[in-house]
Amino acid sequence: MMMAKKAAAAAAAAARPPSIHHRSQTPPRCDALVCAPTRELAIQIHAECARYGEPSGIDAVCVYGGAPAYEQKNAVAAAAKNTNGVGFVVVATPGRLCDLMEQRALALDRCAHVVLDEADRMLDMGFEPQARSISHWSPYDRVGVVNAVS
Repeated sequence: MMMAKKAAAAAAAAARPPSIHHRSQTPPRCDALVCAPTRELAIQIHAECARYGEPSGIDAVCVYGGAPAYEQKNAVAAAAKNTNGVGFVVVATPGRLCDLMEQRALALDRCAHVVLDEADRMLDMGFEPQARSISHWSPYDRVGVVNAVS
């Protein structure tokens, strides 16, 4: 698990490793996750992930509260189908991410990279239960990295 302070750093951390770590999965699962405390930040990170991932064919999906969940579920399913073995990045807010995982619309069991952007702010906003759920649903054999960017 990785923590980042800036949107560009979070996007680069999530988009870059999957481009190196190509793998074929049946069914494909989320390869990288960036979790941001607000929808505005999630949208900004998604734009950066899309920019960095496009040359490698890595798709990025943004899911956040305040938008229809069924459309976001469909976007996740479409990204999973269109990975061609490359994988995809999910950028999410904690609440909507947990909703999708509880509904089994998204799984993190094969997620290679988990980034909690502005984790301190997430905790200040009361997202500790969701952050714990995300870490619980993430693979246990991943190396945790803390990225303190000022």
